[in-house]
Amino acid sequence: MGLTLSIILAGLVIAVVERRMRLAKSAASLALWESWGQPVDRWRDLDAISEFHEMKVAGSSSIASMDERTWNDLHLDLVFAFIDRTHSSVGSQLLYHRLRTTSIDEDPNRFARLIRCFELREAARRRTQGLLRRVSHAGGYRLWTLCGSESVETRWWYWLAPLLTVAVIGSAVAIPFWHRPYSCSWDLWSETSFCA
Repeated sequence: MGLTLSIILAGLVIAVVERRMRLAKSAASLALWESWGQPVDRWRDLDAISEFHEMKVAGSSSIASMDERTWNDLHLDLVFAFIDRTHSSVGSQLLYHRLRTTSIDEDPNRFARLIRCFELREAARRRTQGLLRRVSHAGGYRLWTLCGSESVETRWWYWLAPLLTVAVIGSAVAIPFWHRPYSCSWDLWSETSFCA
């Protein structure tokens, strides 16, 4: 009786916790969806945001960027903070980069079409907002550094890891088929071995 009661009680606790987690998640999603297009009052790491912009500009010859002095003289960081309605660090970085640059190769109406698409297709917008909410914390500002070629140093002996993995798997598979021609036993009392 006591064990059954404990199992039922544990099941109820798990069900209540899961229900509360679902309600909290749906409340957060609803708040996110309702705040679309509204001002977002949050901290922005402008140094990390501008680093991303500098990396993007340095890697492309088809991007013309506004110089730092003009940007600062016009106090465009304040304009950016007012315009930034994104909820993710990645979105903030891309918006900042878009405000500071003009691309020679890009279709000028592409961004307007993307905005119009999200205005008309609420389900797609909500799905995208839910996915981007996962990178809304401050650590997301440095995600781009993981994609750089210098982010992971490759050493000459790294090729050993896949080779050793194959050797271990091959050894594990070969164990049942390994044939020993004879077996030995050791007599602990007389310190002699007997092989058959």
